[in-house]
Amino acid sequence: MRKWFSMLLALMLMLTLVPLAQAHGSDGKLAGQSVKWVDKGKPDKGKPEKGKPEKKKVEKIAGKVAAVDAAAGKLTVSNGSKQVELLLTSETSIKVKDWKTATAADIWVGDQVKAEYTAADTGNTAKKIEIAKKKGVVYGKVTAVDPAAQTLTVSGKTIHVLDDASIRSGKEQLAFADIVEGDQLKAEGYLKEGTLQAVKIEVKRQAAVVKGSLQSIDAATRTLVVDGKSIVVAPDAKIRLNGSDAALEQLAVGDKVVATGKWSGKLFTARILNVQRTAVEVEGEVESVDVEGKKVTIGGKTLTVTDATKITSDDKAIALADLTVGSKAEAKALQMGEEWIALKIEVKQAPEDKEGEVEGKVEAVDAAAMTLTVGGKTVHVSDTTRISAEDHQTLTFADLAPGMEIEAKGTWKEQVLEASEINVELNDEE
Repeated sequence: MRKWFSMLLALMLMLTLVPLAQAHGSDGKLAGQSVKWVDKGKPDKGKPEKGKPEKKKVEKIAGKVAAVDAAAGKLTVSNGSKQVELLLTSETSIKVKDWKTATAADIWVGDQVKAEYTAADTGNTAKKIEIAKKKGVVYGKVTAVDPAAQTLTVSGKTIHVLDDASIRSGKEQLAFADIVEGDQLKAEGYLKEGTLQAVKIEVKRQAAVVKGSLQSIDAATRTLVVDGKSIVVAPDAKIRLNGSDAALEQLAVGDKVVATGKWSGKLFTARILNVQRTAVEVEGEVESVDVEGKKVTIGGKTLTVTDATKITSDDKAIALADLTVGSKAEAKALQMGEEWIALKIEVKQAPEDKEGEVEGKVEAVDAAAMTLTVGGKTVHVSDTTRISAEDHQTLTFADLAPGMEIEAKGTWKEQVLEASEINVELNDEE
């Protein structure tokens, strides 16, 4: 009896569970329904929270410097076919390997670069720039020195010597001006577009050197006195003045001389003379311009203009013929024998129109040029010049004649009075 009761109870339980199983899917969901679980404690990672700005992603790129504009604060990094233009700001960290400090001006085309930047619609702003430069070394004999460009030619290669470069000969500290043709040296630095930028130079002298200020010159015996030492200049000696070939007669007391040669007892014979002369500044009014003779007089000093003379006005190049008498100008010039050679002329101010007047007897009339000569001065008459007589009668240029007494008023332009009005004094009839 008990056995049959247990079997009946089991059967009833089965009949109850079968409908429930059919109402639920295999995944436990109710038939015809979907269930979405939402964790209210965690926001959707795909969207920023309200009220908070979206964080900018920091990007990285490594490659070569393809272009750089330090003034504009722009740098282009190339990595294969990918190029990224970066904006350099005051907050950008710039580091050059083995350098203590660095700025945008120290970044060169061809440098290896690693950069971190943030991308935005307004541009890619660089956060960190790391530069690795290609090192270079040049050995050999100095065959040319260019003081203006501060370059050397060594073993056929051009070397640019940086302003803060260390230059030594043994324990002696040298300056760029002390390096002379014939010196053997080792230059170390970094390559910039194929040219070595020297930061360290070790000079090995193959000849004796005398340097100092030129105190006297005896052209007849070809003898100089430099800082108390007598130097005989060999007949075939090479002389360069401010980087250009020169003659002994062009040297002047006060020049800085580096003489290379050899001692014979107490006599020093120079084979090479490198001479530096400080340019003299000239300023004042342009008093005359001679285009054919290539001369200009500024502030009382007459300068010779050569093809190398740079003439500018408002930062624009102009010709000698464009210089105007009366302009304010500044010039730099070197004395070469009896001449002053202009290196640079800069117009500072155009001549101002000065009011003036001329009074006297008309000496000549030029109808074609519409000019009068009065008291040796030229008066130009234009269509707007008012011409009248004492009796208020209106006259024309054709009425003016030699012998008339006039008073002309106007403005001076290049030693010519541009007349605005002319008053004619009529002679009383007897």
